[in-house]
Amino acid sequence: MSQLICPLCGKFVSVRYYEPEDFEDDIKRVQVRGKGRGKGTEREWTVSVFDDGDDPLFFKLRDRISKLYFLFFDDEDMSDEEEELLDDINTALKLYYEYPFDNLIGAALALLAQFRDHEEEEDDDEDDVVSEDDDEDEEVESEESEDEDDE
Repeated sequence: MSQLICPLCGKFVSVRYYEPEDFEDDIKRVQVRGKGRGKGTEREWTVSVFDDGDDPLFFKLRDRISKLYFLFFDDEDMSDEEEELLDDINTALKLYYEYPFDNLIGAALALLAQFRDHEEEEDDDEDDVVSEDDDEDEEVESEESEDEDDE
């Protein structure tokens, strides 16, 4: 018996019964609850991953699907406009990455990762500044309360 391994989720499926045209064009998150030992499960709720754009699973799936897309369509020619854009991105990223990118998705993901790292650094810096300001405020308040106690 031959089986396929889904490159998206890693599940096995029999080649004989694999009919993707019967699949729904949606990815759903399903919450199930056990009905007790040996009694199976029941569905509590179902929600499309596409309904909530902030769902971390959405971003993982999007990134994985873009990689799978390039497995199938990597040999397709890029338009001149896409090649120019990729050259511009590679020029901009040359400061951060030693090797050039050969696809727009990889370059865009690298740019996004760089942006997120930068945002996290800024958030950390802001938190440090806020906590330093809080420390200074506490010192001023304690000095004022000491002055009031002295009077």
